[in-house]
Amino acid sequence: MLVECLGNKGIHLPPNLLALGGYGTADTDYGMIIGKRYIVYAMSALSGRSVQYCLDAERLYEVPAELFRLIDGRISRH
Repeated sequence: MLVECLGNKGIHLPPNLLALGGYGTADTDYGMIIGKRYIVYAMSALSGRSVQYCLDAERLYEVPAELFRLIDGRISRH
């Protein structure tokens, strides 16, 4: 999959998602660049939680899908 970053901080998440806990705070910086396109290497989802994207093939660092816009929904060859 290919996604584009729309927000890179906790403040860009829906308030109800932050209220669930486990996503950091409004001040959390996820370290992405707004407008940059990222390859999604893996996804995870827990019941009642947001879908998380893994954007790094080397480490399991997941970020909420709400921070992105889907560009290409095909599964990546990576």
